[in-house]
Amino acid sequence: MSEWKEKIFGEVATVTKGKLTLQSESKEQDYLTLINADVVNGKKSLFGYSKGAVLCDLSDVLMLWDGERSGLVATGLSGVVGSTFAKLSPMEFIDSKYLFYYLDSKFNWIQGQRTGTGIPHVPKNIGKILRVKYPENISEQRRITQILSTCDAVIEKTQAAIAKYKSIDYKRRYLKLLEQESIEGLNLTSSWSVEKTIMEKELSQEMESLLSHLSEEDRKIFRQYYVEDQEVETIAQAMRVKESNVYNRLSRGRTRLRKIYGSRQL
Repeated sequence: MSEWKEKIFGEVATVTKGKLTLQSESKEQDYLTLINADVVNGKKSLFGYSKGAVLCDLSDVLMLWDGERSGLVATGLSGVVGSTFAKLSPMEFIDSKYLFYYLDSKFNWIQGQRTGTGIPHVPKNIGKILRVKYPENISEQRRITQILSTCDAVIEKTQAAIAKYKSIDYKRRYLKLLEQESIEGLNLTSSWSVEKTIMEKELSQEMESLLSHLSEEDRKIFRQYYVEDQEVETIAQAMRVKESNVYNRLSRGRTRLRKIYGSRQL
């Protein structure tokens, strides 16, 4: 195993903020896809004038710098970097895809550091306060990203299973809310009691069906990571294991779900 290093973010990547640029609803000469929140969310985007603009290609790492979702990272996009995004260029000893995955795991932390009284944005001193851990051997970084990329492909195939798992948790929270909160105008009649009982039974059956295929420990990690949005580092510290151990367990759980659910409709 390669030795792990730790540096502040400003020592592993440079940040180039996107610029305001001319925009068009149709593609014209010298206009490229404008990278904004719509594009990251899979929606149709405008086109931005490329002359003098900050450009990105498919291998670049981008971070949403301003707005409620600031701190969100993306990759695999090419075009003109919008003014609410920043292009992150890693140093030669950091693999760009590894940087993407690492920053993605730090989304909640970055959200907690945001500044701004109106529109929140990534803190200007993020280069000094965010610390990045990485294997010294870049081949090891790429091996990790390959595993995570494979996991992403698995997630796409098991998206129905994961979405179903999350919907179970959301419905459970909704039931709990109705039990604990007094909601004006809501008449909890006997019919609701019957419906609630049916929903609880359904939740129990769905949960057992989905999670019975995982070990108890993997089931716990799966819930912490996907439902509670805990960082791998936090989970590893609580379990007193290495972060790589958590990644391996997540990968194993997803692989098992793929084998079970990937070839049939849920």
